Amino acid sequence: MTTIFPGGIPRYATAYTQSPLYYLIRIAEELNRKKLKKGFSMAARIIGEAIGQIEEYVGDSFLEYRLRHLIAEGVFEVQGSTKAMRYYSVKLR
Repeated sequence: MTTIFPGGIPRYATAYTQSPLYYLIRIAEELNRKKLKKGFSMAARIIGEAIGQIEEYVGDSFLEYRLRHLIAEGVFEVQGSTKAMRYYSVKLR
């Protein structure tokens, strides 16, 4: 299955900078850089950070829906049950 951003998000790609996909991937990258031990981050943390940074209102259920699609496309690895956002963690591949 092809990914939306093969090879990562280009830094010059302004068309995606307002997209929820951009925020989800960028926040995961930032959390990975801040951690001393590279690993999984809670999905709820990534979604909460995205809600705080997106200027327009976007619901958490929509962001979780998009995150699950990114998992299905192979952009993120998942650990735990995807029953609800509090039960699983993700990391970029």
